[in-house]
Amino acid sequence: MTRRRARRDASTPDLFAARRPSPAVRVDETRVRADTVAQRVSRAVAMALNDATAGGAADREAIAAAMTDYLGERVSRAMLDAYASPKRDEHRITVPRLIALCHALDDPRPLAALAALLGLAVVPQRWVPAIEALQLLEERAEIDRQLADVPAGIRRTLGC
Repeated sequence: MTRRRARRDASTPDLFAARRPSPAVRVDETRVRADTVAQRVSRAVAMALNDATAGGAADREAIAAAMTDYLGERVSRAMLDAYASPKRDEHRITVPRLIALCHALDDPRPLAALAALLGLAVVPQRWVPAIEALQLLEERAEIDRQLADVPAGIRRTLGC
């Protein structure tokens, strides 16, 4: 007797299908782990630059030029190389230049690597209303729990 193959039920989700990506910007911690905050920043800059230049998609000269245009002040390839080196303590990237780098690369991961140190996440602006709605739902649930503790006679009097 031959075995019949079961048809896939279209209404059942595939448990092995790729999951929807997180709305938060994520950084592989193994790529930015460091002993100091300054070294973490350098590793985050290096990660973003290396990913952007892998396969010849961009080069550091073009990235430096884009940062120069964004800031209105000169940024050179040598500066980018220094910012990406954890051993170059005398050359640390400033916050405006870090923002310009994220803008030039269209990559917010260096900021996410820093936000993670504070227990925060970087999320695209379009997700903020959903996050705020969730906060309101949580507040409402807490108020409902507190109202449940109010004696029934008082709730009836108040119309709750």
